[in-house]
Amino acid sequence: MAAAVEEFAAHGYAGTRVVRIAERAGLTHAMLHYYFETKGALYEHVLTTLADPFRTLLVARKLDADQLAEKTFRLFAQNRAYIRIVLWELAAGGGQLERLGLPSVEALEAGLLARLGARVGTEAAQQGVASLLGATLIYFFDDPTIDKLFGKQRFDDRAIDARARHLASLAKRLFATPKAGTR
Repeated sequence: MAAAVEEFAAHGYAGTRVVRIAERAGLTHAMLHYYFETKGALYEHVLTTLADPFRTLLVARKLDADQLAEKTFRLFAQNRAYIRIVLWELAAGGGQLERLGLPSVEALEAGLLARLGARVGTEAAQQGVASLLGATLIYFFDDPTIDKLFGKQRFDDRAIDARARHLASLAKRLFATPKAGTR
């Protein structure tokens, strides 16, 4: 599994070769095909396995927006390979993600947007969710601008804690119940 995750994260589905995964895992090509008949079956297993913790977190109804933002960011920080695989997939058109279902889409379908919208209004909830998603994902890009802002230490514990707290604070402000007449 680790070898497949590393390969898919580095090369995307199209660029990944099963032979490289087998070599990295210390298996023969035939042995890997014994467990997974196709590269597609292995890819599906990797995506669903990596998505499960996000799915569980995002459909949790007990979390406030600030808790959800902080916990999601921390989960991404622990699982940066998942982000890279998803970004590769989205760049390729997102077919597998659409077929398998993204945890974030499932969270919206489970009522996340309705719960937030009931507090701040539908449009504000839509804009807030999109802003938080962008603010979370961009941090993990290999981007020279992000490197200039945060430096190469942006993945150490102190930086991850600071970013998680910032996103929680941002979410709290984005989804605060508006005062009368300000909606």
